[in-house]
Amino acid sequence: MTDDLPDAELDVLATLWSLGPATARAVREALEGRRPMTHGATFTLLTRLEGRGYVERTGDKVGKAFVYRARVRPGRTHRRKVRELADR
Repeated sequence: MTDDLPDAELDVLATLWSLGPATARAVREALEGRRPMTHGATFTLLTRLEGRGYVERTGDKVGKAFVYRARVRPGRTHRRKVRELADR
């Protein structure tokens, strides 16, 4: 299902699988060592994933920040991607 996602979007989704519900800032900070990006870029990727139905806003907020969660569960391929990210 997620085979069509660009690597950057898949990295963001895999980070949400790893972290659980998180803000864009938390996702950006978790990816910092592997895939540094600006807050705006992280937010854009989360918005794209939300538009495709992979991610949703939970309705919770941390201050003014939205909290996102993955709507799809990782499969075997996705678990491999999460391990690859963790190994980096």
